[in-house]
Amino acid sequence: MQALADRVSKRERLLVKASYLFYVQEDYSEAAALEEELLQQYPHETWAVQDLFWAYAFQGEIAKAQAALSRGVEANPYDRGLLNLEVYTLTGLNRKDEALQMADRYVQL
Repeated sequence: MQALADRVSKRERLLVKASYLFYVQEDYSEAAALEEELLQQYPHETWAVQDLFWAYAFQGEIAKAQAALSRGVEANPYDRGLLNLEVYTLTGLNRKDEALQMADRYVQL
């Protein structure tokens, strides 16, 4: 794996390592730390936003999950996947008015 890591960009290295931690090792805490680092430098990585959301959610850190998702939507306002996930999340948190506003944004795309 190290040989591959030497041939890719830092962004790709972080994506691969975070995905491995998340999907293979199911180490959501470490995956979240790498996703946060990745998103500090590359805020438009929607895959990382979704994985970060789920990493926090799987750890029961719903407020952190929703905050990460909101940051992702702010950085990627036209990403339908993130908007859709935010609508469901806000609905689940019983924040119906915000969910409806987000749903309207989604429909406007």
